[in-house]
Amino acid sequence: MNNSAKRKVVTRAIPPARGETNETTLERMERYTNHLESLILRKNEEMHSMQRIMALRVEEEIQKVKLNERVMIHQARQAAMGELLGVIAHQWRQPLNVIALIVQNMKETWEAAEFDSSFLDHSISRAMEQICLLSRSIDDFRGFLKPAAHSEHFDPKQCLKEILALITSWFSNFTTYEIRITDETEGGVRVAGCQNAFQQVILNLLRNADDAIQEQSRRIGRSFRGAVEIRFRRTDDLIVSIANNGVSIDESALESIFNPYFTTKNRNNGFGIGLYLSRIIIESNMNGSIWAEYIPDGALFGIRLPAMPMERSRK
Repeated sequence: MNNSAKRKVVTRAIPPARGETNETTLERMERYTNHLESLILRKNEEMHSMQRIMALRVEEEIQKVKLNERVMIHQARQAAMGELLGVIAHQWRQPLNVIALIVQNMKETWEAAEFDSSFLDHSISRAMEQICLLSRSIDDFRGFLKPAAHSEHFDPKQCLKEILALITSWFSNFTTYEIRITDETEGGVRVAGCQNAFQQVILNLLRNADDAIQEQSRRIGRSFRGAVEIRFRRTDDLIVSIANNGVSIDESALESIFNPYFTTKNRNNGFGIGLYLSRIIIESNMNGSIWAEYIPDGALFGIRLPAMPMERSRK
């Protein structure tokens, strides 16, 4: 028994062969490595699958946003078309009346036997002047519904002059108060973008100013004198500000005023699309920014656009 016990003790004390131990460890490491590789592959597949799903969802949301924008642009276009018809009717009434008087005068002159070639030439000349006026009015307003798709370099101050030439007939209210223009740019400056689209933005801001002034006039009475101040100034960029002394914008609405379908007006007077589309034009199409500010006696809208010197832009 003693010998047997000694043999057992000796047997337990002898370590396993070195080669046998290394082989078992390598097998274990290989098994773990294979397991980790399979886990990594599975996780990678899951990650790629999630990425594909997220990419599809993002694309779906982008398409939804684009669709909503197209719907809003269509609604704004329809509203603009309705206004345009009213404007054209107002713009054409006087020239058509003049043409009608010319025709009536020609008939009366013929009946009085006083019709001659000189009178005919004079009548035709007057009628053609009125017809050309009608044609120019179509050209002036057509751009507001079909802005050019290409980018160009243009003078924003010249755009403003063209807008101001139109609004006296477009909005008769603009003749009842003062519009001041301050130019602090010290020379010519041009910006890149769609000129007609920029004109739409300026026109929209002037329309909002007109609405605010008319509302303030109703609140205060005939003693109120409205005013719009348009300022051009130059830092590294061109800054255009349009301020009015109409009804102020509530400070709580400043962050939401450029959101779609948000409006501070009565729903019968606004759809909440104009400022949203103005932001799209300025930020997405012209690489600029647009904002609104609260001022105690009215409201101010600002536009910042990358600018270039007049000489450089013409090269």
